[in-house]
Amino acid sequence: QTLESYEELAFASMAMDRAPDNLRRHAILTSLCKLCLPSWGKKRTNTQLKESNIDAIWTLIRIIHTHYEDIFDEWHAILSTLDQLSSISMSSKKIPDTHAKSVNDISCSFVRLPEFTTSFSSEALSHFVTSLIKLSNGTLFGIQTERSSNLSRETSGKLSLSENTIDKVDNSGQISDNFSKESSLG
Repeated sequence: QTLESYEELAFASMAMDRAPDNLRRHAILTSLCKLCLPSWGKKRTNTQLKESNIDAIWTLIRIIHTHYEDIFDEWHAILSTLDQLSSISMSSKKIPDTHAKSVNDISCSFVRLPEFTTSFSSEALSHFVTSLIKLSNGTLFGIQTERSSNLSRETSGKLSLSENTIDKVDNSGQISDNFSKESSLG
């Protein structure tokens, strides 16, 4: 019943205000994205989805399917949620047999997402791609930051590199170039 309210609020919010900075839409979709995940913002491979997560994902998919033209910058929260869901096993002991078809349908929806975007207008596709790039840059920057942390923890006073190539990332998260390192830096 709560998820039906989320869906109705999303529909009303998007119908009333198509502005890119619609705070109601942002609050509703971000909140719904949080309900989709067992632990929001943390990629844990041993996490299992529950019945409530499946219901929230299904609600989110219905909203995406109906209002893809009106999602604007909230694509970032949605794509981040889908990215986190991709690392969680959809099969779980916590999901009853009554939700097995929903789990299968959700998995199929993920596969069809690229084809679905072909129906987007230029503006909607632009928001989708921009959010996808932000997510990708954040992932690349996160990998670089983790690698740098590991290197600094492994050394004491002297930076030794265990890999031959390190991606150089500028402040905006963009990969600017690659450079090779053969020895240690002092």
